[in-house]
Amino acid sequence: MTHTFVQVSEVIGRDKDKENIIRLLQDYGDRGQVSIIPIVGVGGSGKTALTKLVYNDGGVKNNFQLMMWVCVSKEFDIRNLIKKIIKSTDDGMGYDVEKLNKMEMEQLQGILREIIGDKKYLLILDDVWNDNSMKWNHLKEILFTGANGSKILVTTCSKEVASIMGNIPAPYELSGLSHDECVTLFTRCAFKERQVKRYPNLLKIGVEIVEKCNGVPLAVKILASLLFTKTDENYWKSIRDSELWRMKQNENGVLPALRLSYEQLPTFLKKCFAYCSFYPKDYQFNHFELIYFWMAHGLLESTNENEDLEDIGLHYFQELASRSFFQDFEEMGSLIILCKMHDLVHDFALSLTQNEFSAITSSTTRISKSVRHLLFPNSASLPPDLSTLLQGLDHVRTALFKNEEKSLSSQSALDLCLSRFQYLRMLDLNGSTLEIPLERLGV
Repeated sequence: MTHTFVQVSEVIGRDKDKENIIRLLQDYGDRGQVSIIPIVGVGGSGKTALTKLVYNDGGVKNNFQLMMWVCVSKEFDIRNLIKKIIKSTDDGMGYDVEKLNKMEMEQLQGILREIIGDKKYLLILDDVWNDNSMKWNHLKEILFTGANGSKILVTTCSKEVASIMGNIPAPYELSGLSHDECVTLFTRCAFKERQVKRYPNLLKIGVEIVEKCNGVPLAVKILASLLFTKTDENYWKSIRDSELWRMKQNENGVLPALRLSYEQLPTFLKKCFAYCSFYPKDYQFNHFELIYFWMAHGLLESTNENEDLEDIGLHYFQELASRSFFQDFEEMGSLIILCKMHDLVHDFALSLTQNEFSAITSSTTRISKSVRHLLFPNSASLPPDLSTLLQGLDHVRTALFKNEEKSLSSQSALDLCLSRFQYLRMLDLNGSTLEIPLERLGV
């Protein structure tokens, strides 16, 4: 489930944007069709955080009878999106996931239409990349139901996507934060409370670093987190004057900021950070899951034989979290911490892995021989020639199955992994209904 709450105090400089978007939700209110309002801005500009502020506003909640939030990301699969939308509602929570997976498309559409009924709804489609107008029109036909005044709010980095999806005169373009707003965010994240006045020279350098971030909140936060508790003036200057600021980037300062923070990590943490990209975008980790993944691949280094590996892994996780490499933290009970990676952070981590990771879907036509870790995000939807694709993959160490639906193809994929991969270190079936006889594991 997508984490839709955000602390108002954590979002800086978006009060006016929030008011403008709420006004858009109120406008176009009684037309005979659903209004689709795109919010477009560069990666890391805070589109999702802003949308969460709007979504949780009391006045907005009172204006709609049904509220739904779905993270779309790169793969625009209509069937999966309908299932996600259903599960994002209170009524839909009662449907068993495995049962939904077995339903025909018409059945799923019928359930969604029944849930929406004649209610006035607000649907958030977060992080949309699809520029195929035919796919969008198909989904739009399904969603164009409910009462007058229903709204779909879309966040995207692409103006082309916004143009395809929106049906209002112009998308809402989210600009960067002002210089003063960026400095406020930086000082909040780089200094302990009331400490900033003690280090005026550091603040001056920090202001110069902020200017390089182009108004992008994510870049500001990453660098401020890197400098938190550091009081060495030369260290701050080395960040300000780094050659990495000259690197090629796309419209914002996030990539140099990520690279700067990554380069300051010790070697053992660099590998752990890169391995986080094995999981899909928008995936909600629990910290034990990451720790055991690192542990299975020998990434946890102990200098004290009496120290538990789980404790070392927790320290690694906390160190990466302190650098703003994770976000959307939640606690599940008193022991488990849940979090996500921002898409740009995930992209950067993936770029470090040299083709070690591969996600296998129905559209996969080739797998690099250097792959060491295989993810089956939907093990019920696999390429028909999977057996051929898996030939010659002698270095695979991980196989991860995430789909909850059990099918002949998914069981066949699991059997192939067990028979082909002699050096498998980690087999993760958590969240899957697949089964393995113990004798297949050599126990």
